[in-house]
Amino acid sequence: MVNTDGSPSLINLTGVDVDYRVVGTDKEILDHWLPWVHKFIGNAKVWLLGTHHGVESKYLAQYLAEYTFRFNRRHDPNSLFSRALFACVVANPARSGTLFR
Repeated sequence: MVNTDGSPSLINLTGVDVDYRVVGTDKEILDHWLPWVHKFIGNAKVWLLGTHHGVESKYLAQYLAEYTFRFNRRHDPNSLFSRALFACVVANPARSGTLFR
């Protein structure tokens, strides 16, 4: 069962048996079915526009990946730096031309 706010992006899921149901536009119903989705999107918009100015659409996935990383670790902000440092240490080297495709 996929409960959605009516976004057409979930209608044609492939490889998944989906019972697609639009919950509606009633705020109380949406908050019950999708409580964190709307908070995440609203906070991501504010963070993106408030922190990064002139965001290009081709880099939007990288910006949203950073926000998702921070959002998922929001209850432990003291470990953000050590986790990022560890990720840099264990990552394979990459040429600058391959970072933004």
